[in-house]
Amino acid sequence: MDCKILAAKYKSVLEKVRPGNEPMPQDLNPPLERPPLSRDPYETPLSPNPPLFQETFEVTNEILQAINFGPPGWLSNEEIILLKNFIALREKAIAFCEEKRGLIKHSYLKPLNIPAIPHEPWQKKLIPIAKSILPQFTGLIRERIRTGLYEQSTSSYTSPIFCVAKSNGKLRIVHDLQELNKVTIKDSGLPPHIEEFLDSFAGRACYGLGYIMGGYDERELDVTTRPLTTF
Repeated sequence: MDCKILAAKYKSVLEKVRPGNEPMPQDLNPPLERPPLSRDPYETPLSPNPPLFQETFEVTNEILQAINFGPPGWLSNEEIILLKNFIALREKAIAFCEEKRGLIKHSYLKPLNIPAIPHEPWQKKLIPIAKSILPQFTGLIRERIRTGLYEQSTSSYTSPIFCVAKSNGKLRIVHDLQELNKVTIKDSGLPPHIEEFLDSFAGRACYGLGYIMGGYDERELDVTTRPLTTF
């Protein structure tokens, strides 16, 4: 089957695998913490008259040229100078490549433990990867190993992975974790009401858009949980 067709194929509600409804261990994953800050960010506001941009170790003119500040005339020269100054001041908080993306510090959030009911390890048959996309697929795996997202494993678990095509023609790796979902304890968290969420956007004239690299890979898995995700 064509990879692009697979990308448009959705699972029906009847086929959805739901987690187990068991009591959640209360001490498994401590809540988010906020460690003491070296300074109060609200007491150190940006200067209303920032200097012209000068290259830093992280932020260069080449990087700024790749940033979209909007169409011509959308921002004034003073606003662009302010944004460039802000980016330079906060250079350690922004990743411009995968190698510097990083993870949430343990002082804020401990590695995640996936709560699971007692079960036996599973070994699911792997899904064949078409030869036409095998080089690109292998390259994605090696890149994730190089950046630390994947690591070698000797786990007793095996779950299949496959690829779908993104809108830009590149491949996205999908992990089939249905077996893990069967033994995972259900979380009671619910998304907010969409009406309340949209109300917070009222009266805003302008928004900034940032491309989030690896938005789902910001929290580390605990070493005791990693075997469950082996492929």
